[in-house]
Amino acid sequence: MSKYSLIFIATSVLLVLAVLFVLFALTPPGWPTGGEVDVTVTPEVLIAGQPPRFKLEFNTHSVELDFDIEKITRLSDDRRKDYGQPTWEGSPPGGHHREGKLSFADKLAETKSVTLSLSGVAGISNREFIWQL
Repeated sequence: MSKYSLIFIATSVLLVLAVLFVLFALTPPGWPTGGEVDVTVTPEVLIAGQPPRFKLEFNTHSVELDFDIEKITRLSDDRRKDYGQPTWEGSPPGGHHREGKLSFADKLAETKSVTLSLSGVAGISNREFIWQL
């Protein structure tokens, strides 16, 4: 095997490893989360002193997405502060695809991490999405 063939093979392997690293290391929390529903949660505002806001997407081909997102969602921080009932602006209950914005009225405290919990989506008792701040 020539020197150039070995360089080509080594470069190809490194490129594949880099792509895999990016796919796995930078995948947003909650995508996919398993069960019969894939949930994607993307923080839009997670800044101390501002009300937290998230973009949520629910996708399935096997169950109805007929839950009330405001009732199944909680946000807390590492100091155990609960940010109360959220407000949902997005797709109504039903169907197989839902998306929208989830906002909390309380301003985010100075904290090290926050946890967004969804309870009872497609038989999974609790899904947690955690962000280090």
